[in-house]
Amino acid sequence: MDSLPPPPAERLAPVGELTWRNRLVTLFEMPTTAELSDPQRAGEQCMWCAAHSVELRPLEGMLGWEPRACAPCFEARAAKVKTYTEWAGHVECCRECTNGPRCAAAGPLAEAHAVAFEAARSGRLVICSRCRDQVDVRDPLIMPVRWIGMTLPVHGYVHSPKCQAPPPDKGRQYELPPIGLPAGPTPSADEGGDR
Repeated sequence: MDSLPPPPAERLAPVGELTWRNRLVTLFEMPTTAELSDPQRAGEQCMWCAAHSVELRPLEGMLGWEPRACAPCFEARAAKVKTYTEWAGHVECCRECTNGPRCAAAGPLAEAHAVAFEAARSGRLVICSRCRDQVDVRDPLIMPVRWIGMTLPVHGYVHSPKCQAPPPDKGRQYELPPIGLPAGPTPSADEGGDR
């Protein structure tokens, strides 16, 4: 069996910061197509608000689809993704955060994310990926948890140190990974994620 030739060198070149930010925002913040209006799907309206007349920036789309966003919505979503990534990166490496409530260093990271989350979502409620309860993103027992779903990475939240969730129901085939440990594939990319 012949192997495929490698992609052209220009496709392997590093991408600029704006392209990288576009990809992260698209990956973690894009609404599902069922949530979009016809003008949003056509790229005539911002993905997250009713803006038509302002200049819309293109986002990373798929198969010829070019979603667009107004600058305020894009910047708010980019800040949410950035602060989540910084906070989750700390939690995954911090023994204190992994085993118990947040450490002192995680407090400012969590607060920065809470501010960005509220600005991007106009609300403060997140869903615990284990027990499915709605919790205020500013709750000191909420921690970020990342894992790989069926096809995409997922950003979620869990109670820390241990969520008192009941065992998975028969329809749920897996347990979420523990905080701070590498996560492997799971059957559902959207289970408990904040998308």
